[in-house]
Amino acid sequence: AWAGDFDSTELNIPRERVRAADGSLLLFDSWFNLGNRWFHDEADARNVPGRKTARTLLRALVNCVSKDGVLSLNLAPNPTGALHPHDLATLRAIGTWLRQNGESIHGAGPADLPKPEWGRWTRKGDTLYAHILEPGIGHYSLPGLRGRVKRARVLATGRDAILGNYWNIGVQEFDAPDDQFLNFDQPFGDTHPLPDETDTVIALELATTDAERAALLAPLEAERRRACTERHPNP
Repeated sequence: AWAGDFDSTELNIPRERVRAADGSLLLFDSWFNLGNRWFHDEADARNVPGRKTARTLLRALVNCVSKDGVLSLNLAPNPTGALHPHDLATLRAIGTWLRQNGESIHGAGPADLPKPEWGRWTRKGDTLYAHILEPGIGHYSLPGLRGRVKRARVLATGRDAILGNYWNIGVQEFDAPDDQFLNFDQPFGDTHPLPDETDTVIALELATTDAERAALLAPLEAERRRACTERHPNP
């Protein structure tokens, strides 16, 4: 009830978007430290296993952005302003990832879609970003996006991802009828390694008109009809 236009969540990321007492949505700011102290403590700084890794912090950042929040990181340098080498390495790794994937973070926000089983969504304008955090078996389901994606681009490599129907369409139907499927290479139903084990980000360029959606849906439906008629899986 006392919140203004944002709220602060120390050492916590809310499981859902933050709301004020009247139900209106709020921005939020999550505070984290690199170790377990908010000030410089030599023993804490040297306890490398107790320091947060770049992977942990980047996933926390994505989690925040996916719920319309930001992450504030407390560095706690020593009295000379210096950080320990392992903390510097962590910050450099975060910077490297952001140089490749920053468009999914800077100026992005929530997608207002249910959380997918493989990771999280962020969105900026007509581009939806799939943050794949968990390796899957076979291809990945994009719930509710059938006929809505014009292009899928892997930010870490610049290569296009592959979009299509369920690999065995005509023999089996998974998951929902309005799902699109995505993979990184052929064969489409095989399991391929994630390009980025920390967070593989796929930029999905969305169709914005009914005509675009109809054009995208037509070949998917034609393939489905062929597979159902011939009763054999896709190559």
